[in-house]
Amino acid sequence: MRMSRNATHSCMERTRSVNGLALQGGGAYAAFTAGALKAMFSAERGLLRPAAIRSISGTSGGALNALLLGVGIHE
Repeated sequence: MRMSRNATHSCMERTRSVNGLALQGGGAYAAFTAGALKAMFSAERGLLRPAAIRSISGTSGGALNALLLGVGIHE
């Protein structure tokens, strides 16, 4: 089945919409997540817009990343 260009564009737009982020704990996971979030929010890549995020949660190191991300979004 072939999709029209408008339908494909609509699907792509929906995948860029983020309702919430749940960040995993653990030293290595927290370090990896911090780097991944930095890359996703970087101006050059523009993969994720702060306005697209409605909620952020995390455990352990993920909670620290969530806190720092939340503060960074609202500055």
